[in-house]
Amino acid sequence: MITLTDTIAFDASQFQNGKLRRTSDGYAVMDCAVARSGIQEYLAAEMGDAFKDRDPSSVVRIYRPPEVIFSDASLRSYAHKPLTNDHPPKGVSAENWKQVSIGWTGDEAYQDADKRRVRVPMLMADASAIADVEAGKVEWSAGYSVSFDAVPGATPDGQSYDAIVTGQKINHIALVDRGRAGPDCRIEDKSSASDDALKENRQMAEVKMHDGGIPFNVADATAEAVVRNIMTARDKAIADLAAAVLARDTLTGEKAVLEQKLKDAEVTPAKLQVLADARAKVIADAKRIAPTIVVDGKTDAEIRRLAVIAKIGDSAASLSDAAIEGAFIALVPVGDAAQDDIRNVVLDGAINTTDARAAYVAAREKRLAGLRGETVQ
Repeated sequence: MITLTDTIAFDASQFQNGKLRRTSDGYAVMDCAVARSGIQEYLAAEMGDAFKDRDPSSVVRIYRPPEVIFSDASLRSYAHKPLTNDHPPKGVSAENWKQVSIGWTGDEAYQDADKRRVRVPMLMADASAIADVEAGKVEWSAGYSVSFDAVPGATPDGQSYDAIVTGQKINHIALVDRGRAGPDCRIEDKSSASDDALKENRQMAEVKMHDGGIPFNVADATAEAVVRNIMTARDKAIADLAAAVLARDTLTGEKAVLEQKLKDAEVTPAKLQVLADARAKVIADAKRIAPTIVVDGKTDAEIRRLAVIAKIGDSAASLSDAAIEGAFIALVPVGDAAQDDIRNVVLDGAINTTDARAAYVAAREKRLAGLRGETVQ
C-alpha cells in the first residue's frame, strides 16, 4: 500500500468570464476531473520499497485498470472528502480537518464522458483558496492510498506495464500549483494533453531534505535518491576515515610500546658484563658458604637455596625466597667469623624463626654501626 496523487488541471467549464461559478453565499461550485485510468509513469525512487532493486531514476509503468478506478468502492470513496489548499503534511482526518479543509466533495463521483477520468462535484468554501484559483492556481491533486501487485503484464490494447493497481481509496483532494511529492508518490496528469505530452511535460515533485540540520530542496525524487546516496557515501567515508585514524593511532601506540620493550630487552656488551658479574658473584659467594655444592645448570635463586640448606640444614628448605636471599647474604663470610654478628645470627638459629628477615636487618645495622665507630645497645 502506497499513497499517490493525480494532478489534473481545471477545465474551462468551471469558469464564467474568468471567474469561478459562485453561490449566493460566495462559495465556488464546480465539477472537476480528479483522476484517470490507464498507465501512469513513475520513477522507481517514487515507489518506496516496491522497486528498490531498480535504478532510482528508471521509469516504472503502473496500470490502473478501469474496472478498479471506476468500481463502486473506488467511486464511493470520493464522496464527502475534504478539499485542501496544497497537500497537508499527512492525510486528512478528524484531528486536522478544521485546520486544512477549504471545502468538500459532493455525494457522488462518476466516470467522465471520455471513459478515462473520474469526475466529482465540489464546493470550495474558503475565500483565499477561491482567490488562488482565480489567480491561476488551477490544478487538483487527489491524494489516496492504493494497493497494487508488482507483476508485469500488458493492457488490453497491448501496452506493457510493471505493476497493476488492485484497489484505491481517496483521502483528500488538494488544490496545487503543481504536484509535490514530499514523502509520497506524485503524478501530474493534464486532462487536456495526450499521454506523450504528459510524459514530456511531467513536473517532478520537489523534495525537502536536511543535512546537518540545514534544510534544502531538490528537484524531485530522483534527485533526492542521488543526493541521499551521495550523503550516505560521504558519511560512510567519514566513519571509515575516523576508524582508520583510530586504528593507525592504536598501532602507533602499540609500536612505541613494543619498540621500548625491544630496547629494554636488547642485549648489549655492557648488559652481558653486568649479568656475568652478578652470576659470578652469586657462584663465588655460594662456594664460600658451601664449597662442595654443584652450581652447574642452576639458577641464581636455586644456587642461593642450595648454599643456605648446605650450611644450616634441611630446616631452611621451607623458607621463602626472600628469607633465603637474606640468609644467603648473612652467611657469606666477612672477615673473622667470630666478629661477624650477622653471620652469628644465622648460626645461632635465628634463621629458623618466622622473623628471620627482621633479625638479619637488625644484625646488619648493628654491624654497620660498628664500622662507623658507633655504640649500639
